[in-house]
Amino acid sequence: MSNSFKRIFLIFGRVIRHLYSVAPVLLPLIILIGTGLRGLDFGTHWDEKYYQIRPVRTMLTTGILLPQHYGYPSFNYWVNAAGLLPDAVVALKDKKGKEERILDALDSPAYLMRLRTIYLIIVSLSVLWAYLLVLIWRQSWIEALLAALFLGLSWEVAYHIRWVATDGMLMQFGAMTILLTMVSQMKPETSWWRHLAAAAAALGFGTKYPGGLLIVPVLFSGYLLWDKKSYRSLVSSWVKSVFIFTGIYLLTTPATILQPVEFLKGVTYELYHYSTGHAGHTVPVGLQHGWRMLVYFSSVLFSHYAPIAWFCFLLVIVGSYALVKESLKLAALFFCFPVLYVLYFCTQRAMVARNLLVVVPFLAILAGRGAMFVWENLKFKCKVLTIGNFRFTVLQSAFAAFIITIFAINAGWLIYAAETVADRGTDRFVRETVAYISANTNHRFLLSPRVQAHLTKIEKTPVANVTNDLSQADRVILYSSEGQRHWQDWRANNFWLATTWFGPYEMNFNVYPNWWGDDRIIVITMEEAKQNEILIVK
Repeated sequence: MSNSFKRIFLIFGRVIRHLYSVAPVLLPLIILIGTGLRGLDFGTHWDEKYYQIRPVRTMLTTGILLPQHYGYPSFNYWVNAAGLLPDAVVALKDKKGKEERILDALDSPAYLMRLRTIYLIIVSLSVLWAYLLVLIWRQSWIEALLAALFLGLSWEVAYHIRWVATDGMLMQFGAMTILLTMVSQMKPETSWWRHLAAAAAALGFGTKYPGGLLIVPVLFSGYLLWDKKSYRSLVSSWVKSVFIFTGIYLLTTPATILQPVEFLKGVTYELYHYSTGHAGHTVPVGLQHGWRMLVYFSSVLFSHYAPIAWFCFLLVIVGSYALVKESLKLAALFFCFPVLYVLYFCTQRAMVARNLLVVVPFLAILAGRGAMFVWENLKFKCKVLTIGNFRFTVLQSAFAAFIITIFAINAGWLIYAAETVADRGTDRFVRETVAYISANTNHRFLLSPRVQAHLTKIEKTPVANVTNDLSQADRVILYSSEGQRHWQDWRANNFWLATTWFGPYEMNFNVYPNWWGDDRIIVITMEEAKQNEILIVK
């Protein structure tokens, strides 16, 4: 066998081994992308047409490749414009009316679905980056898979990444940045990893302004790799990173230089917007905002079911302890961005859950570390089970079964939620409301006029536990559109606002009760209805 053939054979074998080690991440990715595609046609989103698609129309109509809107940086606009390429190719075949056909395509459902698909696939890469980071860092495909499953099977992640919005894209660049930054620590012999991390951080900055904080772990990584012999080498390292960061950011958002006045107007407006609040998402700054974010992370983020979410967040705490215990330097590098990011938003009065997406990969990685830490410490003196090359105790097997059950429940919920989106416009949800009332005989329900009218069409016989007496009811059932006079009046981030609801689960109503999309039938306790001044009980 020639040396060349041996070299090719070795390279091929190495590629196969790498592919084999990465293969497990396909499980969460297939579930996440598959359910995402199933629930893609979810209706209206606040920002898509006005803040994401309209700037592309502006570029086309003015002939100037600048979006003229700078509440966000411009990376997403280039993605949105690229999504128009298939329509542009078709339009160019016509000798007349090219511009009109392209502009018409911007308003077409096909273009919107294409954009949502593009965002879904790109943002889903966050799961891959988290997996690769743990695989390289911990040298454990099992822990890497755990991190990927905690991230990819989160319903909060799943429905957010279908949106044509900046937040999911920032999450993806945040995960990519920390991957490249941590790899730069493990491969200090080359500076390319740190340069790539600076580039990824720049793309995050070009996606959403607070993403500029991603440069902090990149610079801190340079400090940790500094040989302490000469300040010149440290400054040189930082200058290179900042140069790459600035240059790539300016490529994504050239209006920073080309239209400085309009750019500053957009930035200052958003600073004012977030510092003064946003409708029902307005919260006090400081500790109260921080507390609301903590409740979201601990009670909502990792599962539709609060007990599962609490358990997963407990693993985040355990994982944080394990990481600090193992290496204080790497822990500081890993934590610096999410901590600074959360502290920054504590200074703002607007709490919109989607802003927090970029923190989720960090928490998922910590949850995976926590799960493995618990597993490794469940080696008490009890019966040992042996399967192939694996040896583990009864407690370890019980813990593993529990974790697998959690993931199965979360995956099942993603499938269920996607199917409800597919059933938009049917009478499924009215029928489910009738069944819910009939099954909960221990409660007495007050129905809104619209709900009464719709339920009567399904159930001709009056249900015994429905009352028109406000004093006798302990639950209120109404359409969300009947709750307040204006959408701005709904107070968001009340994570236990509705006991349940019947309608498409394209988003979490308790996080976004002021949603502009499909109406839904919601069930609220009488106490919550009065506290939130729901119209039917006023």
